[in-house]
Amino acid sequence: MRKKTRFHLDDYDKKYLIFRLGNQYFGTPLLAVNEVIRPLEITPVASDIPFFKGAINLRGEVVAIMDLRELFNIDTAYGPDTSYLIFYSSRGIIGVVVDRIHCIMTFQDESFQKNQVIDVSQKFSFIKGIARTESYLVTIIDLELLVKNDATINICELEEKMGTAV
Repeated sequence: MRKKTRFHLDDYDKKYLIFRLGNQYFGTPLLAVNEVIRPLEITPVASDIPFFKGAINLRGEVVAIMDLRELFNIDTAYGPDTSYLIFYSSRGIIGVVVDRIHCIMTFQDESFQKNQVIDVSQKFSFIKGIARTESYLVTIIDLELLVKNDATINICELEEKMGTAV
């Protein structure tokens, strides 16, 4: 007889999806990500936000695509491991471009450091801190705060612009 393992929601609160942008590691809470997909063709939409790339049609839903590499000034091109992290936000369904999914990690509170020297301006208020591993540092970001930032696109406006064109 197989022993049942109990999973508590609290166990997942400390799990993070780790991904790469260029040579840098980033992480976001695992429960914040709805799915990871391969890149789809992006329909360009006029925007004054440089890291907003346009929208995709994901099973009939308009999904705004943002390229975090441009937001962080990381120069990379799409490669075989490029993926979109899809998540639901208060402003709609969002996808962010990442170079590579690295792993899922559990961080304990003592792994996090908030460096007082690093000035996280309003533009980067979605950066929650830095987590340490044995080999590298991981910048932890909050995807929901990313889209709540005034510098990001309003998904409702995007859907109106796109109509059924996607």
